[in-house]
Amino acid sequence: TLLAQARRIENRHGIALIIGHNPGTQALALQLAVNAPNMELDRLATKYPTAGLAVFDFDVEDWAQIAPDNATLRVFATPRSLAARGG
Repeated sequence: TLLAQARRIENRHGIALIIGHNPGTQALALQLAVNAPNMELDRLATKYPTAGLAVFDFDVEDWAQIAPDNATLRVFATPRSLAARGG
């Protein structure tokens, strides 16, 4: 459902933020992160905590084209990972 909604974003928007609740946000992140390094996939699969953030880049011209095969996970940040960095 979230991926379908993301594909409906108007192309005039170059950046979008999807705010949601689990299990939907974790499921979407896992679906899109299939090409991410195993360590990041393991982190995503283990826990997507409240206030977690997954940042993806898509190699597409149109939001309707976003899919796991053109998604790149850039960041997966959690409150705990930010606290460990002093952030």
